[in-house]
Amino acid sequence: MGRVLAAIAALLLTSGVAQAADPISYGTSTQAVVPLHDQATMDWTGFYAGVLGTAGPDAFGAGIALGYNVALGFGLVGAEVAALGTQSDDVLVGSTQVLARGGVLVTDQLLAYGALGYSAEFGDDGADAVLVGGGIEYALNPDVSMRGQYLYGDPIGEGDAIHQVSFGANFHF
Repeated sequence: MGRVLAAIAALLLTSGVAQAADPISYGTSTQAVVPLHDQATMDWTGFYAGVLGTAGPDAFGAGIALGYNVALGFGLVGAEVAALGTQSDDVLVGSTQVLARGGVLVTDQLLAYGALGYSAEFGDDGADAVLVGGGIEYALNPDVSMRGQYLYGDPIGEGDAIHQVSFGANFHF
């Protein structure tokens, strides 16, 4: 009987040592999140070219725009030149606009900006105007953004005030 007790004691002592050497592990309730795609952030600095449609109280039109932006942290400054064709009362009017833009990057993809500039109309009754307004621009991806903009034009000399709403797409290079 003494041998049986010695064998049980030896078994218990060796199994206890083996259990003490086992690593201790804990389960966790969090799971790793795997992104579905790699979303690249928008780099607003650089050249862009765009197309836009315009509307006013009694006019509508279309145009093209060329510009350059510089992102400064969460801010942005830029300049833009646009050529527009507008139809009003069966009269087609061409104009150019030169704008300075300054804004804030609300997110990496959303820009809110103000604009100040000058507009010149072509033709016999061409009217010039000082422009002020603003808009928002949203980057769909690093190469394409959509925007909406409102400009008020105060005529220089004779003429009616300009109320121009435009929507467009810009292609960034």
